[in-house]
Amino acid sequence: VRMTLDWTTGEVMSTTSVKTPRLARESLPAVPALVALDESLAQVSAAVFKCLDLDTRKGKTVWVIKVDSSTGPHTFRVDAEQDPDN
Repeated sequence: VRMTLDWTTGEVMSTTSVKTPRLARESLPAVPALVALDESLAQVSAAVFKCLDLDTRKGKTVWVIKVDSSTGPHTFRVDAEQDPDN
């Protein structure tokens, strides 16, 4: 799903379903981006999301999440290969 958000309020302005090509689906990480983002935001209070990237670090695929909070900027790395719920 592709979403357009109002930057100031966080309100969802529109959503569009996008079909993922078969080859892309086969390479999707086990941990969805929103799960990684939720895990990261839960670790700091009053955090504001800045950036989310899928990256490779030391041979592992990881989500890199950057947030700002009252205690300063934070960067979290969440293993994208191993879903903790499965």
